[in-house]
Amino acid sequence: MKKYLNILFVAIAIIIGAVSCQDETVNTGNGVVGDDAEGNVKTLDVIAYNAKFDTLRTDKFVLQNGALGIYKDAIFGSTSSKFYTQLRPSSTSLSVVDFGTDNSVDSVNLYLPIYYDSSATPISKDTLNLSNPGVKTTDNDTILITTKYAVDSIYGNKDVNMTLNVRDISTTLYTSSKYFSKLDGSETLFSVNSKILGTAKIGKTVTNKIVKVKTGTSNIFEETVGYKISLDKDYFNEKIIQNASKGLTSDYATFIRDNIKGFEFSVEDTDGFILNFNPNNIDLKMYYSYKNPTAKTDGQTNYQERLSSNYTFDFSNVWSSSSSVSKANVVASQILNNYSGSTYESNLASANSSTGDARLFLNGMSGSYVNLKINQDQLNNLKTEMASNNITIVGAKLKFYIDDSYGLSKPPYITAWNNYTKDGASVNALYADVLNFYNAYPTSVHFNPIVTGSTDYYTIDITKHLKSILEKGDEFTDQSMIVTMGNFITSVSDATTINSTNPYQNNRAYNPYRIVLHGNNSEVEAKKLKLLVYYSVR
Repeated sequence: MKKYLNILFVAIAIIIGAVSCQDETVNTGNGVVGDDAEGNVKTLDVIAYNAKFDTLRTDKFVLQNGALGIYKDAIFGSTSSKFYTQLRPSSTSLSVVDFGTDNSVDSVNLYLPIYYDSSATPISKDTLNLSNPGVKTTDNDTILITTKYAVDSIYGNKDVNMTLNVRDISTTLYTSSKYFSKLDGSETLFSVNSKILGTAKIGKTVTNKIVKVKTGTSNIFEETVGYKISLDKDYFNEKIIQNASKGLTSDYATFIRDNIKGFEFSVEDTDGFILNFNPNNIDLKMYYSYKNPTAKTDGQTNYQERLSSNYTFDFSNVWSSSSSVSKANVVASQILNNYSGSTYESNLASANSSTGDARLFLNGMSGSYVNLKINQDQLNNLKTEMASNNITIVGAKLKFYIDDSYGLSKPPYITAWNNYTKDGASVNALYADVLNFYNAYPTSVHFNPIVTGSTDYYTIDITKHLKSILEKGDEFTDQSMIVTMGNFITSVSDATTINSTNPYQNNRAYNPYRIVLHGNNSEVEAKKLKLLVYYSVR
């Protein structure tokens, strides 16, 4: 199972290798340059200050996972997310589906699949004998197994419950469109109908139900593990069964344009938690009954006047390996940030682009970022010294120390990209260090290695980038480093490789983590942000 935020933790030995070079000497066995180097290090000054974007792209381009909920604290204020998705009939044309005569929808169940650790010890596990209730089960009895698991994809107040609502939307969604959230709430993505189609209480546990013969090797029935929402059966009776005879379900395009345009998932609470889920695995089943088309015969004892069946719907999008782009459902999020009265708001207001800030604030699902510039005069001096003293650069790292006093959960990653000017235009590009040197992304990368355990800083390694400037003379006019929460997204077909060279294709849109870091102006001398340049003398 693809884990929460795509951060599958690897074995301890691999992690140690990924976050090596924790002291001030450097071993260059990571493929950057030749053999072991002497432990020479120079520190270059940087200026890093808080900044923010007003908008965030929140559509299929970045939504490898979905995010839903609301969470607020005194440090960053409030962040909320609504999730939108199209759905399609499981068959090309519902018009050819025979729903029978005298038909009616009996129930509609939607399961929102939540990430949980299936290998962990369940909170509870109960077995019920369906064949002979109250009697000890035998090998041939049909049983119901109910297992309760802890959700491991919640960020925020894990001990509260929130109310999840499902509504339909009246805006047509297009695969060719790009969707962005105005993070201050000044614009909304879609028009949503007011009627609630279904509601459920959601919290820190999910339940798995399986029906099987006790000694059977396959299941008779199994629910998708997640939050269960019962939807309005009258709505589906109109939209599916009745409209099937009106041509409104005749093909995919007609269905999503003229019948059901999509669903909104939102919470009605003002504080709680943010959760991650896999939108491709949303499970929706419509259960219906109809008059038995076969007449009862004389002597038939098990005749049923009405028969039952069910119909499923497809929620797969471009992040499903089995989904074709032409048939992929549109997905999007509406994210809202409210920084009013927060520590971040006051620090953002006093951000100093000339001298840098004492603390740097990064918040996923927001526009917060850090703008970092390297002292150009010191770079020029280093280039001159390299030529005169036969110096070879073997490493270049920025260390962002965590300010533990804020008590925030430690995110596994922060990331960065290069912003510079070329031919009069602004360019945002991945560093060569991201693309050229890694074993398996994202868990074995020297550019921004995973941070776990007692490690109290994040590393951004720009060795190759700095060498290209100092040794090859590459120019990046007016360059600055953009540092954000999160990590770059991996491809559908290969979870060890980056999906795109576009730096905006990262997981900020569904990454709920928050962190405060020491800046270059920190009062703690040992934790001031600097660029550490490792070198050897030939």
